Amino acid sequence: MSDQICREHELSVVENPNPTSTPRSIYFAEKQGFETRYNIMRRDIDETIKRSYIPRFFYNELRRMGYLIRYDDNRKYATIQIPGTAHPTKFKTLGEEYTEESIEKRINENFHPNRELKNPQPIEWYDFSVFSLRGLYEYHYYVLEMIHDNNRHPYYNAALRADVKKMESYSQQAILLCRNKIDTVEQLQSFMDKTQSEIKGLCHERDRIYTQISRYTNEKDLPELLIKRDKSTIIISGLRRDLKNSKTIMERSTGIAEKLMIAQTQEQQRQMKQQSRQWER
Repeated sequence: MSDQICREHELSVVENPNPTSTPRSIYFAEKQGFETRYNIMRRDIDETIKRSYIPRFFYNELRRMGYLIRYDDNRKYATIQIPGTAHPTKFKTLGEEYTEESIEKRINENFHPNRELKNPQPIEWYDFSVFSLRGLYEYHYYVLEMIHDNNRHPYYNAALRADVKKMESYSQQAILLCRNKIDTVEQLQSFMDKTQSEIKGLCHERDRIYTQISRYTNEKDLPELLIKRDKSTIIISGLRRDLKNSKTIMERSTGIAEKLMIAQTQEQQRQMKQQSRQWER
């Protein structure tokens, strides 16, 4: 129906659409230069292909990097997923160079057995036994900065590298926790209740100001009333932003902790493997 309407109005229609095409939202985001999960996955796949000699090693290496991979003979298509995202993505959806056939062909063509990927600076440890929301978000942002500075190196967990594009929002949430010295979920809930109450009171006060503006009789009073209205609006906007960030923290904190714990476990396993190799030598 959409194509028919477009033709009636002499608008362009995509003939024989590519079944592997990228979703519109991601396509336009990439076109505008924004980082997307598709870009992250493509870069990691390209890098992993260079270090792989058979397809099974390729898929296992992606799992080691933190991806959820579903690949077996009983599935019609192999899928890849960054932990924390809603749905898995078919490899072929990433583009023609990322279908299973293309990946196998590229592995055969591009494999360099002597090529090694140098690891960037390791992540410092975080003690989850003394867990606090404030400390968690400070540590999480530190990790995101390190990943960003190392050009999102595949050495780091895929789920954390996907968070780099949300650094600005994570920064605001960390600042909120530090500014208000919030360390526990209970303290966060108390802050949310207090903020909600302040917003309600300020909205009531602003409504009273609006009433005074609509009924003013003295021209000299109007500028002062407008200033009070605008000031109230600015304060309310800030409180609503804090409330929104608080709700996001409440929803995301568990997931962030899980990602960081997985990353630390992977780092520990990697170090043990390196020590074992050194011992064998």
